[in-house]
Amino acid sequence: MNELEKSKDIIVIFKSIANIDEVEKLIKIYEGMVLKFLINDFESVLVKLGKFVENFYQILDYLVRNTKASSPDLTKIRERLEKAVNNQVISKYVKSLVADSLYIAYRFRNSRDGAHISDIIANKIDAKYVISTAKWCLSEMVRLYSPLNSDQNLELINSINSEPIPFIEKFDNKNFVSLDLSAANEILTLLLFEENGMTDINTLKSSIKLHTNSNINTSLRRLEEKRYVIRNNEKIYITTKGRNMIEKVLAKYS
Repeated sequence: MNELEKSKDIIVIFKSIANIDEVEKLIKIYEGMVLKFLINDFESVLVKLGKFVENFYQILDYLVRNTKASSPDLTKIRERLEKAVNNQVISKYVKSLVADSLYIAYRFRNSRDGAHISDIIANKIDAKYVISTAKWCLSEMVRLYSPLNSDQNLELINSINSEPIPFIEKFDNKNFVSLDLSAANEILTLLLFEENGMTDINTLKSSIKLHTNSNINTSLRRLEEKRYVIRNNEKIYITTKGRNMIEKVLAKYS
């Protein structure tokens, strides 16, 4: 199951129980969280968590009241969930474990002030916890509410919880792109993981094995012309424009 099919199936399942805009927003935020994790932007994962939980809570609230909340007030929604004793649409299991798991992650994020400044290891640990919680909560909603057959549900849940292919793998202390990309996109992906820029073009070429030097030179020149990369004092850097562009490409693989 590819990423597009997975997202569509999750949206269909959620829409079958809560036909509100927050469903599409939820999945888009989730996809963004996974992408940011894969490019080592752990702080952004933690920042996006807030919106993910708020949208998820609005969906749970809709299950209870069959109406959309005017604002994602988590405290008020939790109170309504706890009072919905006889509600047949939302199970006690969802009201407790799923809602509580989301709330713990939300409070966890806030207690950490969203991120640890200059603490990459702590941010990665926190981001891994956040991603795991999001995957588990989505999987539980699929398990409980999906109209698909058991085999289709199992495939979807396994797909949600599968480990995505890393964009970059390191061999002999050198980064290599693990995806089948064009020379231009491979250059941008490598630079995305080089906060201090690539030392020089020869270092860049040594990490690109399946494209010719001529193709790399041409692609790099075109990237410069489009202002996706910039060369300064022999070093090569990715620009904000280039970062935004390659993140859209990599989102298809996250």
